[in-house]
Amino acid sequence: MVLISEFLPNPAGKDADGEWIELFNSGTEPVDLSGWVLKDASGKSFSLDGYRIAPAEYLVLNSKTTKIGLNNGGETLFLYRSGDRKDQAEFSGTAGEGISVSRKIGESGLGGETVFSSSPTPGRENIFDSAPVEEALSPTERAALPEIPVSADVSSAAAVIGGSGMRGIFIFAAAFAVAAAFLAALLIRKIYSRES
Repeated sequence: MVLISEFLPNPAGKDADGEWIELFNSGTEPVDLSGWVLKDASGKSFSLDGYRIAPAEYLVLNSKTTKIGLNNGGETLFLYRSGDRKDQAEFSGTAGEGISVSRKIGESGLGGETVFSSSPTPGRENIFDSAPVEEALSPTERAALPEIPVSADVSSAAAVIGGSGMRGIFIFAAAFAVAAAFLAALLIRKIYSRES
């Protein structure tokens, strides 16, 4: 069975120079792709006539070859054989720069969950670091996010929490003191029992 395994909609640099779509043959026999067509959500298509894919092998097609421009903000790809849809892979949200959209191929060879991956693997088995959308950002995009100050000052934290914050700190300190006293009493009892 031939599946859409992975694609890179937002490569580092110019999209047209680095986008690609990867197909995977999960079967045990080679597949002649004559009569197969790859399409995107906008209807742009690429005929796979003349291509062949060996069993357990990958076929990587770059955007210069397919003329299919992938959307960075949500995309759906379709794979047809003789007009019958054989596979579909999609994502919503925004793909960060250098983040691929990877499929988890099930034991049955069927395409499964689609996840973002910060480790693109064109022509190789997918790596699933399962980056959620907000984590699937390039270092440049992460640097553009606003800084959120973190304070280690307990009095500031208590002031933000409100009056109950100091009460919570007091309860924690009291519980800690009771536990420490209990452990000290056990230790003293053990020492005295040895001396007897």
